[in-house]
Amino acid sequence: MERQMQQALKLQAFKSYPKPKREALSAGGSCSLSELLTRCASPYAIEPNVFAQYLEKAVTSVGDAAAFKYYLPSLMSLTCADGALSIQILSDKIRYANFTSWKSEEVRQVKDAFHASWRTFLGAGEGHVNKSNDWVDAFLTLFGDDDIRLMLRTWDEVISRRSLEHFGDFIAGNMDYFFGDRNGYQFTSVDAYASISGSNLVAQWLLGEPKIWSAQKVGVIDQPGEDLQYFLEIYREWRKKSPL
Repeated sequence: MERQMQQALKLQAFKSYPKPKREALSAGGSCSLSELLTRCASPYAIEPNVFAQYLEKAVTSVGDAAAFKYYLPSLMSLTCADGALSIQILSDKIRYANFTSWKSEEVRQVKDAFHASWRTFLGAGEGHVNKSNDWVDAFLTLFGDDDIRLMLRTWDEVISRRSLEHFGDFIAGNMDYFFGDRNGYQFTSVDAYASISGSNLVAQWLLGEPKIWSAQKVGVIDQPGEDLQYFLEIYREWRKKSPL
């Protein structure tokens, strides 16, 4: 899984974008940030804290979509592999950069990178600033139903204690939903841009029998700790009220 993710994160389709000039990155009034971004020969040598500053302003006030694409392989690596940057902010910036109008190969490689990284995250994901809820939000922000189905199918395929902990984190991150009216939806904190039909697919998956849930019921996975058990109990009670 790790090797597949590293290969996908190379994002070869973006290697042709030229390094932005300092002037192009200082249009938003941040000369010091443009200096930090352009003084390194390779974007992979830029410090994560510098990229965190850039990501907050990318496309909207610092640089354009072409500059963002130049840095995207590094941003994706720091976000998906290292867990050092917010995947919610990254996905929102990709969307803001008119992702759906990108070249087909660029779109495909971004999707492949997200899916490969998601699979790896489910099996590990320790030390990440992003939780499973953040990942689901990112998928709902960027992708259509087919990719949402693939994301959920992947969760059904990665059966491990760590994946179950991520499931508990998802419950914890959506307490309003599980204590509220499930017909009212919303999972995502970026619901202005999220796929409503994709969110409904997540709801259907939860109302069904997620395999990660089934595995812990029959003892395939060790009993979770007290904190995780609390959130799994919330999910169990919610399922009892389901019409399915």
